[in-house]
Amino acid sequence: MSYWGDRVRQVIGAWGTIDSIKAQSYSGLIAGGEKSNLWMPVTSGLVCSCKRQDENVFEKMCVSCYGIGLIGGYQKYGHTYLYISSIDPTLVLTNISLNQNYRPYRLILNDGQLTGTIETVDYTIQNTLLNPYEWDVKTYIKDTGGAVLVEYSTDSGVTWYTLQQPVTATTKIRFRITLSRTVTTIRSPFFEMLRFRWMNVLDDTVYISKARTPIDYKRMKYGLTETAAGPRFWTIIDQAIPSLSFTTFLEGPNQGQTMALFDFNVTFFQGIALRQVFSGRIITEGVEIYTQVF
Repeated sequence: MSYWGDRVRQVIGAWGTIDSIKAQSYSGLIAGGEKSNLWMPVTSGLVCSCKRQDENVFEKMCVSCYGIGLIGGYQKYGHTYLYISSIDPTLVLTNISLNQNYRPYRLILNDGQLTGTIETVDYTIQNTLLNPYEWDVKTYIKDTGGAVLVEYSTDSGVTWYTLQQPVTATTKIRFRITLSRTVTTIRSPFFEMLRFRWMNVLDDTVYISKARTPIDYKRMKYGLTETAAGPRFWTIIDQAIPSLSFTTFLEGPNQGQTMALFDFNVTFFQGIALRQVFSGRIITEGVEIYTQVF
């Protein structure tokens, strides 16, 4: 009798199962790939106010949507986000109004007011892994004497804490942004966006294969000519990577580089996606907004 007893057929058959093939591929990816962070565009939400009037065009350097056209713009893989935007219709405004003179729209103090508040509703928090919270606030103080204070509450606004303190929310959270100025003759500070996130996985890094540059041969008048098609990569994660995604490498020869991803293909086995293959190009800093994405 064999080592596996009377289960030899089942064991050998299992070597070719989809789960086994994916596990083998992922093990190879960890062994020979490079760690990276991956950002993917949001696919739903409020349409950003940077949209040009009568055109379906968005500002490519907008920090509310990062040029995607939807509030938030991008999400880092493995994270849950809350977006508090100046155009959120659920905000409670006190002595505050929406300035629509410039795009994207921003919240400012009403004329003649020294202070005003922007308060959100309660948001549900599901952070079962108890990972730390991170945030990014987009405000603008035009003149000396202007100030912005961001606070949070876990008891529906009874008690408030500054966002610089460790956030301990476990079930719900709400935010309050206070704009102020010392005199009414100076310009109001502006509020545009607050992003708040926490990691919902044990490890938010993604392994990406080392670059492979395919060689294409074209028959020319005097023979064959080699042309490089650009670097190709592949990875395995638990969701499809959409167009407009980008990655920042954390190790290897591309460490520190940010690449925009495109030309996606998916490898299937028995109708199940095994790996995603794509091309990448190094982004142009200062011209593209990728390095500003939170």
